[in-house]
Amino acid sequence: MRTGSLITTSVGIAVIGFVGLSYISTNTSPPKKIEKVDVTPPPRLETNIRENPITFDRPVYNEDRDLDAAYAALDTNDLQQYQELRQRWKGIEKAYSEWFLLDAEALQRAGQRDATISLLNSDSLKGRYETERLTRLAALNVSDHPEISWDNLDEASAKDPKNTDIHIYKAGLLETADKGDLAIKEYQIALQKDANSSFLKEQLGEFYLRSGEYEQALKVFQDALTTSPTDAIYLKTVFLSRIVHPIKLKLNPALIPSGTLSPLATYINTLPPDSFWNEAAFAQLPEHVSYLANNQETFWLELLNALANQNEQKALQILDKNSFKTNSWAPELEANLKFILTFRQSAQRNPNNFTYPQYPVENAIATEKEYLDTINALSSLPEDKLITSISLDLYDILVSKIALTLPFLNVGWEKVAVQFNSLSVVPEKFPSWIAYKLTEAIADIDGNKTALAFATKQTSSPELSLVIGRIMIEDKRPQDAFNILSTIYKNKNEIGSQASLLIAPLFLTQNNPKAAKEAILSHQDLANNIQAREILARAFFQEGDAEVTYRIYQSLEPYSTEAKSFLAHQAFVDRNWKLAGILTEELLKIYPNSSVLKENLRVIVSEQMKALR
Repeated sequence: MRTGSLITTSVGIAVIGFVGLSYISTNTSPPKKIEKVDVTPPPRLETNIRENPITFDRPVYNEDRDLDAAYAALDTNDLQQYQELRQRWKGIEKAYSEWFLLDAEALQRAGQRDATISLLNSDSLKGRYETERLTRLAALNVSDHPEISWDNLDEASAKDPKNTDIHIYKAGLLETADKGDLAIKEYQIALQKDANSSFLKEQLGEFYLRSGEYEQALKVFQDALTTSPTDAIYLKTVFLSRIVHPIKLKLNPALIPSGTLSPLATYINTLPPDSFWNEAAFAQLPEHVSYLANNQETFWLELLNALANQNEQKALQILDKNSFKTNSWAPELEANLKFILTFRQSAQRNPNNFTYPQYPVENAIATEKEYLDTINALSSLPEDKLITSISLDLYDILVSKIALTLPFLNVGWEKVAVQFNSLSVVPEKFPSWIAYKLTEAIADIDGNKTALAFATKQTSSPELSLVIGRIMIEDKRPQDAFNILSTIYKNKNEIGSQASLLIAPLFLTQNNPKAAKEAILSHQDLANNIQAREILARAFFQEGDAEVTYRIYQSLEPYSTEAKSFLAHQAFVDRNWKLAGILTEELLKIYPNSSVLKENLRVIVSEQMKALR
């Protein structure tokens, strides 16, 4: 493929084609004016020098050189120049497929979407050009005819099954349709075909980033940095490690990926642990102006720096001037921060406007979801309406020290939330979810000991007891965990169900399978829960009921590695080598480095060979 080719293979084009837009081209500058683009499909002819003799009054053109010039013309939206080049080769081109796709690109850049679709449907190509034709059609159809778009991609995949880009297109289409779980599967299929592709890993990480699953995004980028690093992956890794979860990243300078983004990544990576920005050091980077314009990391780090320095006016200005709004990694976070900062400034300027109980209203903030829904609803109100629409309880939160910690806690930027929190004790009048969410974040960032020390100072609540119990189990303190979980596991709500999943295995360690079963069976919402059914199977096994144990695990086999392990072991004991082999091979796909499974499979194969003799 030519340098500067417009053929759709890059990540940016793939994502843009499906996420939010229905076109492929990434160049958004207006094309030079042209009345009409003539891209009538030429007859498919081979060049014949006798039919097209070179004469002395006709210049000698080079098709390969003109193709390069055509790509360059379209890349700068110079459609007039493209047409001049195109006319030289219409009907006599050797590179028919490339010109065909360039004609489609020219039509699309001229705003003639229907004509582009018509042209792309007018002929089929060969090889990678056919894949490109179909994926272009898919991108053009995705907004108005997603079912046709999917058919285009299925056809492309059937013709080019090894092409991983098609799965990226499919993932983008599914993401547009708000089917993220299916989109992830397409990324996974692509990675199965090319496990070492930095491009594919970056795409999966970007998907998690857009989906607000920042912890997952960090894991993907961190893994990619050790196996197939690029400067973009390096940048995303160090950025997310500064806002989501800190990781120890000491790279040998010789191993730092080359590329224009590496200096920015190194700048971020060498900042002090609790720092977000160093203006003097940033200004020394040769590409610092470009970074500000093109890399969203710089927007967030400047914003976090202003908030860390309690410069709320500057933070609001940064939010207002944000040039990344249309493709923000955290649009809800931006909206919530802007509302809270604007409200705090208004309350500071006009404290008498918020006099209670002059306006006795109530806001639903008891749960985190209620709080976020209320903030979203209030953020659309003008200031004069806001005064009469906000409760004293919510007012107290919004003007408190913790107000600007909560937006980061809500979206999962735990590193930032813990760093911004300055309260050792959450006020008792505040909703209970604040204390337990902070406890979870502190456990993840600063460790269980620090989290438990914080939690024991807070007002008790069932939610906080659940978090404390979970931390104690992780901390190898089963009796302490049992004592606190026993106070809440019988609650007929989600907290009780979650506590039952934690305490039931503790009952089993106490050789009390009956209590373990009762803990699970007392919550109807756990009837189809895989973890709950695994616990039930263990309880029946402990009671010696092999038949029920087998039936439960058999029903779980497609979804549970625990069930696969049990059934594989049972098949091994029963000398059912065929079933034992199938299940062991499935387990090896999940645990490819397990020496025990490898040895089991060796024995199984050996026994099968003996049976054939």
